[in-house]
Amino acid sequence: MDEFDTQELLRLTKENNRILKKMNSRQRAKNIFGFLKFAVVVVFLVLSYVKLQPYLAQIGGLYKQVNSGNDSMEGFKEGFEDFDLGRLSEILQ
Repeated sequence: MDEFDTQELLRLTKENNRILKKMNSRQRAKNIFGFLKFAVVVVFLVLSYVKLQPYLAQIGGLYKQVNSGNDSMEGFKEGFEDFDLGRLSEILQ
């Protein structure tokens, strides 16, 4: 190898290292910002749950109340299944 090739090789190596350092720093920044986005989403979800938890508990209680009311309506309906409408008309006359 002559002196020209050595100088050219040295220049290309330095340029390559500079490009690789830029790529490495950009990848590091991308990883940090990716983690920060993930952390922001997790914090948002946790805070949303904490703030909405009382309302969710109320909705759960309301659901249970409606569901128990539905059970009592089933008993009410079963009571009317035995009811004879013909007998009611006789009573009303």
